[in-house]
Amino acid sequence: MSVKCPYCSSTNISHPQTGTSVASCIGALGGAASAIYTAVNSVSKQSPYVFTAATITNLILAGLAGGLSGSVFGSKLGQELDNKLFPELQCSNCQRRFSSVIALT
Repeated sequence: MSVKCPYCSSTNISHPQTGTSVASCIGALGGAASAIYTAVNSVSKQSPYVFTAATITNLILAGLAGGLSGSVFGSKLGQELDNKLFPELQCSNCQRRFSSVIALT
């Protein structure tokens, strides 16, 4: 049985991934901030005034790695949020959102 939009009867239906997008962005920012904070604290204990090219490269790579891992974790969490808390569907023709219960009636 195909799901149809209750407003325009279109079968061009998608699941908006609002939770996934937001959680992935927050995870990326949090992961990058945490990794950079940790890298800066480890550098300042060794030599507080010396920033070499290797130190700056280490900070950039730590930020990228932290951002990537935070984004992956956030997207997994966001997928669960989308499935459990936001079970809405969206019609791609009329751009209206509706519940999957309404679509099946």
